[in-house]
Amino acid sequence: MFQRAIKLTCAFFFTGCTCTEGPQQFPAVQIDAGQGNVVMTDSNNYAYFLLGSQWYKMGSLTLKHVSVGPAGIWGVDLDDRVYKYVAGSFVFANGELYHRLKTVECAR
Repeated sequence: MFQRAIKLTCAFFFTGCTCTEGPQQFPAVQIDAGQGNVVMTDSNNYAYFLLGSQWYKMGSLTLKHVSVGPAGIWGVDLDDRVYKYVAGSFVFANGELYHRLKTVECAR
């Protein structure tokens, strides 16, 4: 991974770079990236996951914020309840998991 990043940096500085627009999912309200993954919420409060060049809806739970990182994918619903994405579904995070949420970004 590090070697690939160096090659990309060198190519950018010495030969220039051509950028193309990424896949669109409108209207995006919030987006987060981490651990090589990209997630977002739209204006209808649905969460999406970017896979290749396509956005895929992550279930039917409405979320105002979704975050991805080393601890996995987490979401916050409209009533400020916290969920973790497990095996294709958002699962309510019980109180004992609260100490793990220090890395979750929450938006109001």
